[in-house]
Amino acid sequence: MDNSERPTCCKRTGRFFSLYWRVLVLLATPSLAALLFLVDTGPAYRCMFVVLIMAVYWITEALPLPITSMIPVVLFPLLGILDTDRTCMMYMRETLLMFMGGIFLALAIEHCNLHKRIALKVICSIGCSQRKLNFGLLAVTMFVSMWISNTATVAMMCPIMKAVLEELEAVGNTNI
Repeated sequence: MDNSERPTCCKRTGRFFSLYWRVLVLLATPSLAALLFLVDTGPAYRCMFVVLIMAVYWITEALPLPITSMIPVVLFPLLGILDTDRTCMMYMRETLLMFMGGIFLALAIEHCNLHKRIALKVICSIGCSQRKLNFGLLAVTMFVSMWISNTATVAMMCPIMKAVLEELEAVGNTNI
């Protein structure tokens, strides 16, 4: 191997950073954020320490997002910001449970192909004109929205809309 084939120092450094950047971010972020403790060690600065770490991990995705979102469960009690019970209670609010229930309901409806049945029922009862179909889907969305959260309604209506479009394509009505 002569000198022309040997990688330069810059290429080796670039290759190293491209392979190990996550580890470097994971180690450097808390070290640099710890400089906040030179200013003050009060609860607000400890909380800012956790927020900075989470922001960098979230933006760079050095850790998977679900793991990043659980960092306060570990660091808040360790740093004396909040106790474990209060920290965990912030993750399980009533609205979050309602939202999760709506998402689970949407997944169950999609799993048993109820969304296709609803789409066929709307098409059969309303017709294939754009105006009537739009009104029918609006009515279904409004009815579903009365019982579950709006975000879960959208999650549930997306497969229904897709099934309506697939049925219209199968019939040959592709101008919608």
